[in-house]
Amino acid sequence: MDLIQNILIFLDENLSYKLLFIILLSGIFITKYTKSIVMRDIYKVLIGTFLFSILFYFTDNCGSICINKYIFTYLFATSFYDLLIKNLIKRVNSIIKEE
Repeated sequence: MDLIQNILIFLDENLSYKLLFIILLSGIFITKYTKSIVMRDIYKVLIGTFLFSILFYFTDNCGSICINKYIFTYLFATSFYDLLIKNLIKRVNSIIKEE
């Protein structure tokens, strides 16, 4: 139990939950609604994340600590999206199409 608690503490200290939520939602939105823009989806999410990170950086006034959080949050969110969310969306869509 101590390992899980340490992981949760690490994530709590190193994740920006606002940015994580925005990255996950933008990943879903971008893959669904921006098919006409000829660019890989991961780059579209990176650009959007960069713009939101700049906005949060200036509104939070936390300096270089935020930069580390934002980079870690981006890496965590994109991996989380690729490993879990994308597969979950595919399964839900396949269930809906079967009915």
